Amino acid sequence: MHGRVTFVQVGVPSRIELPEYRAVGRQVKQEVARIERRFPAKGGPTVVYIEDSLDFREVVPLYRLADVCAVTPLHDGMNLVAKEYVAACTDGEGALVLSPFAGAARELERSYIGLALRHRCAGRGLPRGARGSGGGTPRTHGRAEGDRAAAHCA
Repeated sequence: MHGRVTFVQVGVPSRIELPEYRAVGRQVKQEVARIERRFPAKGGPTVVYIEDSLDFREVVPLYRLADVCAVTPLHDGMNLVAKEYVAACTDGEGALVLSPFAGAARELERSYIGLALRHRCAGRGLPRGARGSGGGTPRTHGRAEGDRAAAHCA
């Protein structure tokens, strides 16, 4: 999928007055730069990192463009993001990958389950979601051909 995927990460700044949170922000930016160097894409970035708070009108177009949305909290949370993605995908396209810790995983039964801490598990969930087939039951079948965009909200 190299060169065919654009990963979009929306990171809402939180608790920026704490040094630990600022350090995490720096690490994310360093990882984005590392990925861009390792996987350069023709015609645009491999990773788009949006470090801002977006209102619903700004985030809906991102949801609609995403073939896959990964919501991977380490504890219960991010349920609204998962439900917003499902609501925004009015064309029946797209696939949702959820952490088993997301409360929405119990409600959105047709999503893929992937645990961010276990790279192999998340690594299986995201490609299955992008293909819209595989070992899980997808929320929808998604696009089978063409360029892909993945939105990650964690």
